[in-house]
Amino acid sequence: DRSGSMQGERIALTREAATQVVAALTPDDVLSIVFFNDRVETVLERASVTDKNHFVAMLERLEAEGGTALFEAWEISSALALAEADPTRLNRVILLTDGEANRGETQSGVISWYVRKVAEQGVQTTTLGFGEGYNEELLRSMASHGDGNHFYVATNSQLARSFEMELAGL
Repeated sequence: DRSGSMQGERIALTREAATQVVAALTPDDVLSIVFFNDRVETVLERASVTDKNHFVAMLERLEAEGGTALFEAWEISSALALAEADPTRLNRVILLTDGEANRGETQSGVISWYVRKVAEQGVQTTTLGFGEGYNEELLRSMASHGDGNHFYVATNSQLARSFEMELAGL
């Protein structure tokens, strides 16, 4: 999420979180990267994680501005994950956001219904909520319906603990 509500510490924590995800992956893993504000940009469609520095450089481009097309971004991300889904591997969308959806679909119940449908096809959704006042209801619901995990992140130490637990599963 690179929307305007992610300015300051939230976007810095988001960059750090995404960098930690990349660091934990292996060359056998497949990664897609989707940035979003009021527009959704697929920065990396699908690639093996062979050059981590290249991926980290992509993540450094995150700058906060605009609205939040959260559902559209999740929908595109889940389609990318479904295209690579392998029942013998972990298939997961990791959503890094404050959950303040204000473009496109914004209703928690509707979004969570779609998340459940994708989980039934083998792709989990994990959510990380950044900053005080994030939309906990939406992000917890998405993680619950998506057979994933939900974490609240306001500091680097919380980020480290969250990823320690999440990445152990990856």
